Amino acid sequence: MSRISAKGRPGNRGSPHAERLHATADPAVRTHAGWYKCGMSELAGYPPQPNVRPARRVYSRRFRVWAHVLLWTPIAITVVGVILGLGLFAAADADPTHNSSALGYLGLVVWGGLAVLSPVLLGSFIAGLVMLIRARS
Repeated sequence: MSRISAKGRPGNRGSPHAERLHATADPAVRTHAGWYKCGMSELAGYPPQPNVRPARRVYSRRFRVWAHVLLWTPIAITVVGVILGLGLFAAADADPTHNSSALGYLGLVVWGGLAVLSPVLLGSFIAGLVMLIRARS
């Protein structure tokens, strides 16, 4: 069977540059089964990577302070709101004769505010928790 290239000349395997590159190529690359089967470290001859853990990232004091602020502020606001609401409900229930029902409604407003702010408080808590975990690891 004769070897005929795409241009119709016998013996030429396509581009005239292919023979020159093949003759001067590295022996390890030349005998390889295919370029897609080897990684860059095999082509360049790099040594294998050692099993060394990467350096731990150091976070600043300001980052750690903000992590604690974002973590503990929603907790404090929620605890104060629940205790204040319960206190207002107890005050409204303790003396029904002196028009203290407004305190009960004020307790409902406090708890409603907590319900409305709960997505913001939860988001702040989660962000602070993630920041604190990153700073500690």
